[in-house]
Amino acid sequence: MLRGLTFALTLILSLVTIKPAMAFDNYLDGVTTLEEVMDYTLTNHVSGPSLDDLVNGAIEGMLETLDDPYTEYMTADTLKEFTHSLNGDYVGIGVQVEAANGYAKIVDVFADSPAQRAGLKVGDIIVAVDGEDVYKKPLSSIVDKILGDENTPVKITIRRAYDIEVTLYRQAVKTNTVKTNIEDNIAHIQVTSFGDDTAEQFNSAVSQAVSQNVKGIIIDLRDNPGGYVVTAVQMAANFLPAGTELVSMVERSGAETTYPIFGDRQLVDVPIVMLINENSASASEILAGALQHYQKAQLVGQQTYGKGTVQTVIGLSNGGALKLTVAKYQLPNGQFIDGMGLTPDVKVKTPELQLFRAKQLLQSTDEPITLKLNVGQHHATINGQGLNIQSAPYVHNSVYYLPLCLVMETFGYQVEWNQGRNGVTMVRGGKQLFVPLKGDTVHPVAVKNGVSYLSTADIAQLGVKCQIDGQSIIITED
Repeated sequence: MLRGLTFALTLILSLVTIKPAMAFDNYLDGVTTLEEVMDYTLTNHVSGPSLDDLVNGAIEGMLETLDDPYTEYMTADTLKEFTHSLNGDYVGIGVQVEAANGYAKIVDVFADSPAQRAGLKVGDIIVAVDGEDVYKKPLSSIVDKILGDENTPVKITIRRAYDIEVTLYRQAVKTNTVKTNIEDNIAHIQVTSFGDDTAEQFNSAVSQAVSQNVKGIIIDLRDNPGGYVVTAVQMAANFLPAGTELVSMVERSGAETTYPIFGDRQLVDVPIVMLINENSASASEILAGALQHYQKAQLVGQQTYGKGTVQTVIGLSNGGALKLTVAKYQLPNGQFIDGMGLTPDVKVKTPELQLFRAKQLLQSTDEPITLKLNVGQHHATINGQGLNIQSAPYVHNSVYYLPLCLVMETFGYQVEWNQGRNGVTMVRGGKQLFVPLKGDTVHPVAVKNGVSYLSTADIAQLGVKCQIDGQSIIITED
């Protein structure tokens, strides 16, 4: 009996699979078949699926065949979140945080926010969210825990001299996408996204800088995922004359649309440095690539993300939207950067040194550099200017070890890992240095958490002088 049943099932399956799949050359045939499959599944499948699940699954499966991470279906709620994030709107407590010693440190408290009303202050350390310790959690994970639906409570534990626990109710928060700081006659303008109001905010920041006769402007596009192309065009009008081509969009047909600079803004005639990193993408790369091409700005930092495709958001009848890739963008020099990104003029891998190097370029000073580090501490000073560092010096068997990349980049070297030679190459001008991972060093090169450390004795052989005073190391160039 069992053998007969097995034969019968095999015969049925064979009959089902003999007929070749149809090619849907006719659009209506394809739509009709899709409707039939959905109707039969909805009506007869033993699991009793919902229509929403089937429709969403069909859409997701359809878009997955494109192998395009930027084309996606957004529900009404997802579309709302996408638009809010682009324009700097979100629901939270109204603070800006950065990673600090394994926790999240508050670096800004927004006016008229739940955080301000609860008495949270700049410098407070967030050690727990809703009773869960966040030590060594990714910063993005901590932020996700703090965000939520409007008018819902979130319990935050703050560390000052002692721990304080406060309960706040989340509310809609509007943040500026442009922040400006003018110090030492240099304007540092940070742009977090290219939203609806970004160009207006940026233009005001530039006007403020010019009115104070700054000798240089730093445009900080690090971790900026991009946004509206027209916003980049409007921002570029501060530096390029009307009619200058900023970018062109090339469709699959080969049709090309050029985006020129427009407007009558007064052109800024001061040196410009732009900060970029691996998370600078899309409109960030358009603006940075154009200003680099026209030699209006130097790029400092790391290779950008390489998102060279253009999406349009198409509203759907259900309130959702389809974000669809419709073109690739081309920089004025004819370069397509999708998957490659922009190469900085000055490579600086250490994030905490990138702003310092940008200021160095604008100040054009020959002042000798003094770097001061402290054993076990994530704080350093360069010529008296304090900065937080990710990799702290340490002592092992009475040998002082220093983070190699941090030290050498401080003195202007571009540091790269050389896979072929299994070591670190450092270049500055016509001078090149090499440190092998194994051999030819007084003490072995140490690698901790992906960071290369070198002893003070070995660093001294590279032309850098290390003076040890207890737990402090003072580093200068010979």
